[in-house]
Amino acid sequence: MGLIERPAPDEAKKLFLSILPPAALPPGPDEGGGGDSNQPQGPLITLPVFVLGLPDLARGRVAGGAKQAGWQFLTIDAKGVITSGEAPAAGSGAEPSAITRSQGPSWIRAYSTYDEAKKLKELLENDYEPRTLRIPRLRMEVFWMRRKSDNPSAEQLNEDFIVPFHTFNPDLLANVVFSMRDFLAIVQPLAARQVNSASPKD
Repeated sequence: MGLIERPAPDEAKKLFLSILPPAALPPGPDEGGGGDSNQPQGPLITLPVFVLGLPDLARGRVAGGAKQAGWQFLTIDAKGVITSGEAPAAGSGAEPSAITRSQGPSWIRAYSTYDEAKKLKELLENDYEPRTLRIPRLRMEVFWMRRKSDNPSAEQLNEDFIVPFHTFNPDLLANVVFSMRDFLAIVQPLAARQVNSASPKD
């Protein structure tokens, strides 16, 4: 029970490894090492990235509205430096080599938040697939803990959980974890307000 990461495609993983700084990779034979060059030196977190638009969010559609846009990777080297990378999903139209690398405070927060999420009692009673959920118009990124289901588009309001790691919304900073129902109670009105304000007026 707990978080079960979905493996990323080999091509995406290799692209991420190819852009890692040398300190994040195991020492090679010339450096007296014999580590697996197909793995970073530290733990590798692999998360599918889903993007959710405001019209779907305003209707309360997360599982039925979010689209996978790529893969996110997080790892930490022996000196504690955290590196994030993101590769586009197959069929997204982006070039396969279009992978980005990021470091800095936001990814330190993301890594530590994910590490803490693995210990949350709410997430230890069932199997969950961890995902990154991005809502660009609300400037928000959260970890979406999707409970295993035979129906990928089912809205699991009481079974799915949200763990925020990048948001300016004070209501989402109040707790570490939210049920999907409680998360929607906060963000759905924000989405509806923006959608309604953008609609043509008679």
